[in-house]
Amino acid sequence: MPIDASRDTGMPSEGTHLFKVSRAEEKQNGEGHLQWIVELTCQDSGSDQGLKYTEFFFVEASHNARWKFNQFLDGVDAPKKGSLEVGWLMNKLLRVTIVHDEWEGVKRPKGKQYHLKTSTVNPEIKHETPRGNTATAEFGSKKTNPF
Repeated sequence: MPIDASRDTGMPSEGTHLFKVSRAEEKQNGEGHLQWIVELTCQDSGSDQGLKYTEFFFVEASHNARWKFNQFLDGVDAPKKGSLEVGWLMNKLLRVTIVHDEWEGVKRPKGKQYHLKTSTVNPEIKHETPRGNTATAEFGSKKTNPF
């Protein structure tokens, strides 16, 4: 029986795309740390439409270590105070700047930056710090790069 021999990666292309949260669940990893596992589905028209990728966020990390998760929460316009249940994320829209990262020899999509769905961020412009990181964290009243 013939098989499909195409080498389509199934990954969203690098750049900034509109995504919708299509699955969100809370689990403990093997070390007992609480994670939110979020599957995002690309809403762009064209070849990326419908492609998915998954993000893993450690939600119990210290405030200074939660910079990526906090940026994601800003991207889905989550409340700045109070508490959230993981189900609140379902069907939320946001823009994500995707890069292709290699982990254990396999390329995978990774969210580098998260933006409000209404953001006019230009996917052609790189938003990076001198060491290639994109976030800053606040320590006291002074902003510094945590890396």
